[in-house]
Amino acid sequence: MNDVDLASLKALGRAAGISTIHVYDQVDSTNRIAMELGNQGSPHGSLVVARTQDAGKGRAGRQWYSPPGQLYLSLIWRLPWSAERAFQVTLDVAVSVARAVEKQLGFAPVLRWPNDVLIQGKKCCGILTELRTRGSQVDFLVVGIGLNVLPFSSDLPSELGNIAVSLSEHSKGPVDLLEFGTLLLHELSVGYSEMLVRGGFDRQAWRHYAETIGAPVTVSPPGEAQFTATAVDIDEQGLLVVETSDGRIHRVIAGDVRVREVH
Repeated sequence: MNDVDLASLKALGRAAGISTIHVYDQVDSTNRIAMELGNQGSPHGSLVVARTQDAGKGRAGRQWYSPPGQLYLSLIWRLPWSAERAFQVTLDVAVSVARAVEKQLGFAPVLRWPNDVLIQGKKCCGILTELRTRGSQVDFLVVGIGLNVLPFSSDLPSELGNIAVSLSEHSKGPVDLLEFGTLLLHELSVGYSEMLVRGGFDRQAWRHYAETIGAPVTVSPPGEAQFTATAVDIDEQGLLVVETSDGRIHRVIAGDVRVREVH
């Protein structure tokens, strides 16, 4: 299957046991629509899925390239947590995505803190979590996922050629977008339930998949000077713990973290 039609997208949600499904051919952003639906009272577990996006949203205001043939979806989760813990959802979702990818390909991808899923150094998935609060509590979260499943078309922008990858490039056989999407939604559902029981993200699993931990990294905090360090752990709140050459420990709350090549 080189593309996906609207009936297949609706079937994807039904196969995963989702009752409230909003399917679109083309949207600006599934996250934007899901935020609107959440504000209108759409129930927990509602799914927004689109065949393509023309203004897909990435982290830090970046745009996510969204041609037909890939997965673009957003879920509404009415999570009974305080807003200060909401950051952990992104980390837990990354683990669920990694598990789905591993089951599909037969080998594990790696996670780059906080929200990228990589295969052999190239990005196959990005995750963007947005929320609305009610006081100090989460009213609802929108979990947006863009995942490259099928082969890219010939018009892939040149600047993405060295940094983006699809599952099909590393699969032993054809990847069916509907079947993989159903697997992904199942892993997300299981992950959500287990996250509620734990009261936090799956720190052990995140460490298992982590590219970052133990590696030399360059940290670019927003509005602050870039610095180099070694990533040593991820703490209970999901913050990346790094150590600079002078032995000082820093906890990274936000910003870009890139693994450095050591020659």
